Amino acid sequence: MVTGDQPPTAASIAKQVNIIPKNVKTIDDIMEERNITWEEAVDECEAIVVHGDKIVQSIEREEQEGIEKFTNLKKWVQKPYCVFARTTPA
Repeated sequence: MVTGDQPPTAASIAKQVNIIPKNVKTIDDIMEERNITWEEAVDECEAIVVHGDKIVQSIEREEQEGIEKFTNLKKWVQKPYCVFARTTPA
């Protein structure tokens, strides 16, 4: 799912329409429960909600560090449930 909504709203809508099953914890749920960072929770979650700014930041960081472009994006979209929030047409 791709939306311009804020991540919490996007996750809620995704659960309401069963894009993310109601019993599956999102990355934000895991971060809150375990008090860990977004990056740490990525590896533990099945349902990821990615803010559009994270995409831009990730691409910039990969370029700076000489990592193959879109490495993180490829990792994120392999999750069983993936939502992109606060995205722009660009």
